[in-house]
Amino acid sequence: MRKTMLTRLAVVALLTIAISVGCPLGLEAAAGGGATLTMMYPPPRALPPANDPIKAELESKLGVTLRVINPPLEGYLEKINIQVASRDMPDIFTCPWQNDWRQFADEGAIVPLDQYLSGLTNLSKLPKADWDKVTYKGKVYAVPVGGFRNFAGLFVRKDWLDKLGLPIPKTMDEMYTVLKAFTENDPDGNGRPDTYGLTAQTSGVDGSCFQWVFGAHGSMHSSMRSIYAVARDGAGVVDMNLNPANAQALKWLNRLHVEGILDPEWVVNTPDQIYMKLAQGKVGCIWYTWNLPYVLDTRFKLKEVDPEAQWIEIKPPVGPGGASSLGKEQGLVSVIMVSSSCKNPRLALEFLDYIAGEEGKRLVNYGIEKRHYNYINGELVFTDEGKQDWISHYAILKVGFDSDFWTSKYGMYGKILENLALNMPLTADAADGVVTEAKKKYDADLIAYVNEMYCRFITGEEPISNWPNFADTARKRYHADEIRDSVVQALKRTGVVK
Repeated sequence: MRKTMLTRLAVVALLTIAISVGCPLGLEAAAGGGATLTMMYPPPRALPPANDPIKAELESKLGVTLRVINPPLEGYLEKINIQVASRDMPDIFTCPWQNDWRQFADEGAIVPLDQYLSGLTNLSKLPKADWDKVTYKGKVYAVPVGGFRNFAGLFVRKDWLDKLGLPIPKTMDEMYTVLKAFTENDPDGNGRPDTYGLTAQTSGVDGSCFQWVFGAHGSMHSSMRSIYAVARDGAGVVDMNLNPANAQALKWLNRLHVEGILDPEWVVNTPDQIYMKLAQGKVGCIWYTWNLPYVLDTRFKLKEVDPEAQWIEIKPPVGPGGASSLGKEQGLVSVIMVSSSCKNPRLALEFLDYIAGEEGKRLVNYGIEKRHYNYINGELVFTDEGKQDWISHYAILKVGFDSDFWTSKYGMYGKILENLALNMPLTADAADGVVTEAKKKYDADLIAYVNEMYCRFITGEEPISNWPNFADTARKRYHADEIRDSVVQALKRTGVVK
């Protein structure tokens, strides 16, 4: 087994894209000079050129030689496991939040950071709640990388609303009225019944394409993993995918299916099919990633095809009990760990502290001032070179929502993301990032079953009256109760539940 793992390590190493960045780091830990810091994380959207000027700037600012390794995203976790097994580890490496990073602490592959964090003022500004999430067995084992609270939205055709004399829907009843009108009242004015009120995509979008419907019924659903809410008495958790309230949400969606309001291809839609349907004016509402209007206007030239077309984001409608949620609040994106192979953990953290501060954050996100960006009348403006994707290659630690960055990059479209990230009602997953042996063993099969049955409920292949049988099967045959109990025990250890 070990021989096989080492062979795979050699193969992966040959495929690895490595960028060496030499630079002196003028921080206290590098006073002796000649220090090297190796970092590993999945490749960003684009790699920097060989003569990377940001690399050179980092070299002049800092006192350490950086070696950045970007294994292919596919197989990244396998790459980590191979290097951990061989103890041939980089100084710093990232791990996606939903994966079991705690195993590396149990194996002694990463070091606790508590003794090295003193005096690092920029890292200390990260939210305490995020630090709590990376505390394991009483010790801090990683630097938390937060993301946006939310990056998806519920979008509608505002011009269709105006044409049909309908207000922006604020309740689920109003939403039904709007979606039905989008389907039956010829919103595109071509005299043909060729539009649908609502469409969706079941793959490629985190969580669930109908999150807002479950949110209106005071619940949640994830098509990717089991998610939980703390019980009202604080003594346990509720498996939200099996929450009886979801049956009412599915009943509402089934009504749309039966009445021909929901695009019948929602189960098989691909991203390109979604964009084409929206660009061709075939659908009036969708829950999708924040940049939907940007992609439609720039890639699909929607304004040239239909100058009146206007997609806007709206708040999720309120359900019969007064609940409203756009979906699950996003947790951490990843964690940054310092390996037990690192000779100077303090130096590794000082580097992270630098890029978490204002000067370092600008350098790794914006590039070099006057070359990649300028401030004109107080506004951030990127140059043509600064708009290239490789500019943020070293930005492995995101701190807060950077309104200047997104507005400068995307103009008015950046404001859409800001609104979705900061102003929407969301629901937290109490077990976000919790990994247990039961979850690792059973959750994939459980979620596959849940997703299949949810589709059958929506399409009417399975009557909603069979919900109790579905939930009982999930709990017993697919081990939902065992998974939930293991999550409760994990949350008790962290104090989330009593």
